[in-house]
Order: sequence, then C-alpha cells, then structure tokens
Amino acid sequence: MKLTALLVAVVSSVMVQPASADIVLPNDASLSSNLQLWLRGDDLTALYAGGDSIATWVDASGQGHDAVALANSTDGAQPTPSPVTLDQPTFAIADVPALGIGSSSDVLMSAGNLFGATPTEFTIITVYETADSNNRPVGFGSYREGTTANNFNLAADGTIRKDNGFVAGPDDPSTFYTRSVVQDATTLTQYYNGVQNINTSAQTVSTDQFYLGDIRQNVNAIQQIAEVIVYDRALTAGERLSVENYISAKYYSNLYQRYEEGTAGAAVASGADNGPLDHSVNDHTSTAITSGSGPVFSSDVAVGTIPLTGSSNNLSLHFDRANSEYLQIADSADLSFGQSSAGAGDASAFTVEAWVKFDSLVTGNLDRQYIVHKKSDSGVGDNDVDYGIAFHNSAGNNLSLQLGNGSSNVNISSGLSITDTTEWHYIAVAFDPSTDRIMFILDEEIVFATTSFEAVANSGPLTIGGHFNLAGGLDNSFDGYIDELRITRGVLRPSQLLAVVPVPAPAALPAGLVMLGLLGTRRRHR
Repeated sequence: MKLTALLVAVVSSVMVQPASADIVLPNDASLSSNLQLWLRGDDLTALYAGGDSIATWVDASGQGHDAVALANSTDGAQPTPSPVTLDQPTFAIADVPALGIGSSSDVLMSAGNLFGATPTEFTIITVYETADSNNRPVGFGSYREGTTANNFNLAADGTIRKDNGFVAGPDDPSTFYTRSVVQDATTLTQYYNGVQNINTSAQTVSTDQFYLGDIRQNVNAIQQIAEVIVYDRALTAGERLSVENYISAKYYSNLYQRYEEGTAGAAVASGADNGPLDHSVNDHTSTAITSGSGPVFSSDVAVGTIPLTGSSNNLSLHFDRANSEYLQIADSADLSFGQSSAGAGDASAFTVEAWVKFDSLVTGNLDRQYIVHKKSDSGVGDNDVDYGIAFHNSAGNNLSLQLGNGSSNVNISSGLSITDTTEWHYIAVAFDPSTDRIMFILDEEIVFATTSFEAVANSGPLTIGGHFNLAGGLDNSFDGYIDELRITRGVLRPSQLLAVVPVPAPAALPAGLVMLGLLGTRRRHR
C-alpha cells in the first residue's frame, strides 16, 4: 500500500488524502459520542505473545463493547452453516499487531449490538489483510442458523455482501489495506485506501451482533485484523478523512519500531528476523546482533501514550555500548533514499524520528553515537553511506545528518545538543533534496539547514544503534535507550510527527521551506 499526501509517499501502499485534512484520533471530542467500537491490535501486545489464543479484545471506545470469542453454542444456536467447530482467534504479530483468524476452522468474535435493530446510518473503518478474496473478515447481523438474510459483510475481495448478493468492488492482493464504508439515509459509499470505489443506494440491514470472522465458511484462509473503528452515524467527508489520516500515520510509514512486543528486562533474541518487529505494514523485522546479552527491553519509556496515535507506550529498547549491541534490517527500497540525479523529489526525501535517552555522552572529538546508519557493514567507509543520524561530539554532542555519494561524504550539524543522561528527548531529522532543506528537531526546538550534497542509495543494511568503519568494525555505538523509532519517506509536517511539536511561524521559515508542507495539516487535540 502506498500513502501519498499525508505521509507524502510510502513505497508499499497508497492512501490518497488531501494535505489540508486534520489528523484526529477516533475518540476525538467531536466524534466520541458516536464512537461505538475501537479495537486496536497494538493493545494486544501487552497481554499476549504471538500465537496466543485471544478470548477478549478490549474496546478502546469507552462503550464497553469488548470483542469476545463465541463458544460452539450461543443461545442454543450455531453459526451458519451448522454444525461448525469454533476456535478462538490468536494474536498475530509477524507483521503489525493484529487479531489472527486461522485457516483450520471457522472463528468468530462478537462485539455485541452496536446499532440497534435496524441501523440506517453507520461508518466502519478497518485495517486488515487476508489471503483469500472470498473471506468476509468484518460484518454485522445475526450469527444464528437461518437468520442471516440481512447480514452486512465487508468481503475481502472489495465487495460488500448482503443476503448472498454483492455490490462490486476491486480485488485486492494479500496485503494490509484501509477500507472505509459510510452509509447515510440514502447512500452507501466505500473508500478503498482513500479512493472511492462504491457509491450506491443505502442497504436495508438488521443486526444483533457486530462480528469479526467469516460466519458463512467452514474454513477460512488466514487473515489479520489490525484495527476496527465503528460509528453509529455517517461521518462527514472531512471527519472520515481525519480518522483515515490517523490510520495512515500509524501504519503506513516505511519503518516503525515500537519495542512493545517484549518483556521488560528480557534481551532481544539474537539471530535473523528475531529482533524487534516493524509495526508498519512493511514487515521489516530486524536482526539483533550483540557480543553480550542485549539489547534489552526496558520499562523506562519516554511517554506513556504516543501523542499522534493514542497508542500505549510500555517499553523501550536499551543498548549497552560496552556489549556492542545493535540491530540490523536488510536492505530494502523502503529504507533507501539516496538520489540518482539532482532534484529527485519526494522519492529521496525522508524523515527519521525517535525518542532517545543517553547512558553516557560522547567524549572524543570524532566520537559519535549513531541512532541509524545505512551502508554496508563490511569494508566500506562513510563515503558510501546513504544516510546516518547521530550525535556528534565535534560540535558539542550535536544532532547531525550524514550523507554520502560513493566518493565523499558530508556531516551537517544542527547546533542542537543533549547534555544530560537523565532525561528523554524527542529528535527528528527531515531532508528534502528537491529544495536542499533539512529540518532538525530536538524536543521543542526546530532549526533549519541547507545542503546541495547529493546522496546515493546503497545496498547495505540499516543499522540501528551502531556504525561500521572502513575495516568493517563496529564503532560509535549508541549507549542508552531508544523508543518509537520511525522512518518515513517524505518530509512530515509537525502535525504528522509522533510528538507534539510547535509549528514554526512563517516568518521563522527559510525562504522556500513552505514547499515542505510544514503548515498544511493540523493535529486536533482533545
């Protein structure tokens, strides 16, 4: 799936959104009275390990509509067709945290009655993946034998199905995508990755349950449901776009390591693809490499709730420089941003952000602590770096950006420094080669720099918490905590960043910087 506009451009998926739309949480004050259900896969990470059976998925809307696994018999009736053996869904965390519906049996979760007997207006927004276009992972109606004629189902092939009929939509490959369905008194409209593809007359439906899982099939292909948001009225176009922008910001960056899937005090398992997971839809699971026993999950976190997404933040990752601890992710187009020619535009623009807390500060003139660094880890110098984000001691532990083109490299210093080992700090670096502009953020300070240097992409891995020298040796490692590391193609506006960052006044911006889109999108606060 690419995301344009909101996150400017993401390689693997597209959601079309106007740049002027707000970003609001689903339970924003303007929407909360109509929010009936809000199920978030990331809420499951603190309760379950991958593969665990899920008996209850807690509703975050405040309405108490928890999704609970149904037994084989409910009120003396079996789901259709009968008889069917029901299994509990499982926690799927191979990609984004999600409810996993398995392939061995018909599984079903019910969130109760959200709309009343005959709903006329509703909005359903979902993020899910399925391997079979015949599946119907989300719907509402009756699950009882012989009473499903007016059930309403969002089928995985993009159709909307009712009473064995359907309203056609496009087939979708096996990937996570966002789907919004809005019905008012006269019209049913569907948006598929932000683009309208169904507009028809309103459907007559009846319901006594909102369910997750396909109640009409004996065997399901594997499907994963990452988020479900339900309102008991038709959202306006602006409201829908604002909530979809929240979804886009949460799932469609190029890499998003949250470190939420571990246990405090436990070391990340070494070996290929055993490291912290990518909570974006791109599935860039990392590999942990260490000479000791880490990196280690920690309950010391920057913030308890992520301002942009409302997600709970329970764990960070601690890197011990003495143990040479770092993570690596294999080369991918999602993580490469170097220019092939001047003015490469949005494809070469990027934003890197995280929270950091140091155990020790850099001391030597050339000493650095790298947060991320992308180049080969064997036998090449920094001339071959695509990009690196580090704190550099040559200018007083300054936040800096490093770029290379194969024959030379440059370090651009921000002038923003961290001088303590006791506090968490939010950092962001955004670079737009089409305008030669760099934005550096440290906590609530924002500074701008320029460079005409043209970086060149490489095939090396992304290293997190470390750096490799010309001889292939690890040096300049990070010493401390990293939390909520996110990399996004494109230059994010302050309202799109994970932290709350003040929007600079136009008079404070360098000439031309408005082209980065810094002033176009607002984040609404409750």
